[in-house]
Amino acid sequence: MTTLAVTIKASRAKLGITQSVLAGKLNMTAQAISNIELGKSGIGRKNFKQFGSALRLKPIVLVNAWLTDLRTQTLKDNGIRIAKVQ
Repeated sequence: MTTLAVTIKASRAKLGITQSVLAGKLNMTAQAISNIELGKSGIGRKNFKQFGSALRLKPIVLVNAWLTDLRTQTLKDNGIRIAKVQ
């Protein structure tokens, strides 16, 4: 799972809302939220503010998670292995 996916799922769980409730707040489907939380799809850059508002997060929290994923993928694409910190 991506950092962005984990951040969104954890924030939703902390609020105690379902994927369906979050989807309703964002005018999306529950399946779209599921795909985002599984890391199968991302959120558009234009949607950081809406997700932040729905999850009671500052959009920069989501942007930082997205940037972490981007850096991680760039390193992997360049053949650099990333050790997991336990």
